[in-house]
Amino acid sequence: MELDDLRRQWRNSPDSPTPLELIGLLGGRSANLIEQMRRNAWLEIILMALVTLMTLIALPSLPALRWWLYLLLLSIVGLGYYYYRLLGLLRQMADPAGSVRRHLAQLCAGLRTLLRSYYRLSVAMVPCSMLVMGAQISQGLIRSEGLAWARLGLFAGILAGAGGLVLWLQIPATRWYLQRLYGRHLDRLESQLRELDES
Repeated sequence: MELDDLRRQWRNSPDSPTPLELIGLLGGRSANLIEQMRRNAWLEIILMALVTLMTLIALPSLPALRWWLYLLLLSIVGLGYYYYRLLGLLRQMADPAGSVRRHLAQLCAGLRTLLRSYYRLSVAMVPCSMLVMGAQISQGLIRSEGLAWARLGLFAGILAGAGGLVLWLQIPATRWYLQRLYGRHLDRLESQLRELDES
């Protein structure tokens, strides 16, 4: 039953649903939203695993990019922790103990915090990647042409501009991506919790 139908039934029917029935309906509706978020998390994990696998296969064949391998391994550790926590929170949301409303509200807040951390980590990867790339290309330039400050300055300016452009494009794309996978479901769940409070 949709929340609008429930509201109509509540207003028009002399034998309106009791608060316990409302909590039961909220629990069923929440389970559907939580299941969608869990499915999105597993799709994201599979996609990240495939991209990581392809990168791990390609990077060792390019010795000049060994620092990228270290950065990739560090990000794998961070993402592994993120997905472990994300799936744990979604599992807890689907199996509430005690007060359903309080339990879901606490877990929604925890999931929001986790998504903010993921967003910050994603945005931080751009400057880290640019620094690694800049260091490797600078070493190559110094080895081939000696220490030419003008060339290094020009290269640093181009790299900073490219990094700024990538970051400018990545910030809205990451926000859209997280909102599409998790944020819209969390928004609906939180609005249902607020409407339950108002009822």
